[in-house]
Amino acid sequence: MKDCTFCRISAGELPAHVIYEDEHVLAFMAIHPVNAGHALIIPRAHFSYIEEVDDETYTYLMRISKRLINTIKVVTEAERVGMMVVGLGVRHVHVHVVPIHRARDVLTLKMMRAQLRKPDHQKLAVMAQQLQQALE
Repeated sequence: MKDCTFCRISAGELPAHVIYEDEHVLAFMAIHPVNAGHALIIPRAHFSYIEEVDDETYTYLMRISKRLINTIKVVTEAERVGMMVVGLGVRHVHVHVVPIHRARDVLTLKMMRAQLRKPDHQKLAVMAQQLQQALE
């Protein structure tokens, strides 16, 4: 897509600090990193939503993400490296891999507030049942 920032980065029209690339994916440093080593991995083909990605591309994207997670963990000496597929900023599927040194490194304010609330097990059970039925 001509107006997609990540498609333009993939095509070499916009600069990026590339850390890995092949004909299927491109990995580069996040321009606004949560921590040093925060990277993005994108499929070269444009998909707006993760559920649109074909199984082969999805599997390959996850395989390369895992490889980069292992590398980032060693290089940054992080205890963990988190992985998120959010897709709100740029509407091109992208995987965030973020070195985690403390839990708050990847927690949103909404997630932190939710952890303070008492769980509503009735609502959780109803949602679990709905999801189970939808999977059948």
